Amino acid sequence: MRGFIGCMRFLFVEGRYIDAGSLTSDRKEGQLLLNACQMVDRCQPNPCEHGGVCKQDSAEFVCNCTDTGYAGAVCHLWGTLGEGV
Repeated sequence: MRGFIGCMRFLFVEGRYIDAGSLTSDRKEGQLLLNACQMVDRCQPNPCEHGGVCKQDSAEFVCNCTDTGYAGAVCHLWGTLGEGV
């Protein structure tokens, strides 16, 4: 079973800040790292061209090319079907 993969900062639950250090009492070795975010920011620098918006998860990034006039994996193809390339 997979759980959360990523980085958290300023964890706020039910109106209270949670001390991440308090979460370590019930963990197995290697499951929780404190002060060591190892997630690669695939959106910096932004790989999306022509004003595309980059979003990422723990494994990949996706460019949203909506309203740019471009398409393709990184908004590099002119027009929705790549006309003019």
